[in-house]
Amino acid sequence: MSRKYFIICLVGVFWTVLQTSFHLVFVVFSYYLAICEKRATDENSIFFYLTYLYNSGCSKPELIKDNGNASISAGYLFKFVNKFYFESEVSTTLEEVVEALLKNLDVFPTSAQYSSRTTVFLLCFIILDGAWIVSAVSLLMGTCFGIKESLSLCFYLPWLILTICVSIFDATATVFFTFDIFATTTFSDWLKFVGITQDPPQLSHFSTLPLSITAAPSLTLGSVSARFIVIWITNWICVFFIARATVFAYRESYKNETLNQPRALAESPSRRARVDDPDTSAARIRNWQIFYGSVDAASIRSGKSVESEKHRGSNSKEDIEGQDEVGSPTTNNFYYAFPDVAENVVEIGACLEELRGQLPWSYTQPQEKKETGEERIELDILPKRHLRVKSDSSGSGTEL
Repeated sequence: MSRKYFIICLVGVFWTVLQTSFHLVFVVFSYYLAICEKRATDENSIFFYLTYLYNSGCSKPELIKDNGNASISAGYLFKFVNKFYFESEVSTTLEEVVEALLKNLDVFPTSAQYSSRTTVFLLCFIILDGAWIVSAVSLLMGTCFGIKESLSLCFYLPWLILTICVSIFDATATVFFTFDIFATTTFSDWLKFVGITQDPPQLSHFSTLPLSITAAPSLTLGSVSARFIVIWITNWICVFFIARATVFAYRESYKNETLNQPRALAESPSRRARVDDPDTSAARIRNWQIFYGSVDAASIRSGKSVESEKHRGSNSKEDIEGQDEVGSPTTNNFYYAFPDVAENVVEIGACLEELRGQLPWSYTQPQEKKETGEERIELDILPKRHLRVKSDSSGSGTEL
């Protein structure tokens, strides 16, 4: 896989785990409130609980002022939403509202009107987020181990499928919670939303509560479901790029990697560093081949003789074909790891045809010296012949 797609997949995995971790913290806390495993203790969590998750069978919420619990909950997210959308601090007013509501829990129904729907949404969020993290781990393994061809679909496709499912489910939940925002614009609307049909007189002085209080729980769930819009859009961008990486990994073959490995090793800086190091075995073998290969080729070319030419002419076509099959340097892919060695090997291969058919002792005979010796012998013989001819011509014919 190319470096670009490798980085894209790593960013997608990191982004998935990061956002899902924060999302799961809020969702699990809210689900524990719904199944009575947790009890709301601050004004923000209590108002959120009374709006969506109230159940008379659970323990009664208790407002604890100056709560030192630093855990991330719906209350902290509630504060963030109010500051982000309305730029106002409403904790003091909300505390008064919560105290009045806790004193009049008898006017509330046995459970909130939309508690069942909200619990189902929270449970689906937990399942999808958990599966999404598992698919992100699968994507990370496929990226780091370089999985290719058809097997890559088993590592890349789960993340793509779950990301699309999570995004569609987020959009669906956001639509429901957006309608809830419009249903809780006033305090009277909020009372009807939770299931209180008649406005109790002891709560009538809260009829002027702003939208930042009454619609805050719905706005909080809507923002979490939509992942604050920006995160949701970013997820679709990640789907597009990782889908391209999936196609690239599916089309990539292990054979191409095997064929290109010698060239990649020769061109890689680490390989060049190992070759340049004279203390390694590879460097010694390479230097030996370069040195002796070039010397043999030069000596063979300079040592041509008449005898080798005759033997060369007598070589048959079958011998040449056998030499191509056995002695051809192109059959050894190892030399192509060193371009300069390959050149020398090719030059030597061109001279192997001259050596075929010669006698064994002709390989070691210095032919240049042999030719020089023959010339010296001929030069020594010529003066003797001239002297003999001269002496013969000076004598009489009777001596012959």
